[in-house]
Amino acid sequence: MATSEKLLTAEEFEALPDDGKRYELIDGELREMAPTVNWHGEVETNLTTLLHTHSRAHGLGRVSCGEVLFIVRRNPDRVRAADIAFIRQERVPPLEARQHIMEVIPDLVVEILSKSETIEEVNDRIDDWLGAGVQMLWIVDPYRRMVTIFRPGHDPTLVGEHGILQGDPVIPGFRCPVAELFA
Repeated sequence: MATSEKLLTAEEFEALPDDGKRYELIDGELREMAPTVNWHGEVETNLTTLLHTHSRAHGLGRVSCGEVLFIVRRNPDRVRAADIAFIRQERVPPLEARQHIMEVIPDLVVEILSKSETIEEVNDRIDDWLGAGVQMLWIVDPYRRMVTIFRPGHDPTLVGEHGILQGDPVIPGFRCPVAELFA
């Protein structure tokens, strides 16, 4: 799908026919996303399962995965795809709203790095998510087996393979060994 000179809105982006490729909308322009590899999917499944199990057991909210689209900025519109997202129960929109590009910003976003991403692309994603109001962002690096935690107003925190990933205060009580993400 070629980009046009006319800037698209999030609604126009959502209405485009499916051409089998994956896109984000960056300032009104389509940006094709690289295909994910199996290793990325395994890490995403491991962490999604852990988050979902904890969240459901404690009635904390909704966990979604699979590059769910969220509007992070308007005029021009910017729509980002989250590998994993968590929204606190009291902020979960009705089912009808969850069948479209999400306008509610997640409380937690997880991005799993791929080899094809540049540092500039990763930094843009970090800026977009935190700028949109995400309360916690985990950047999972499956190649170095570590997680970098970003929170507004705090310095980034690195958690290595032998460390414990914690969700407080966004996902109270969530704890898991980082090594489990890569098992």
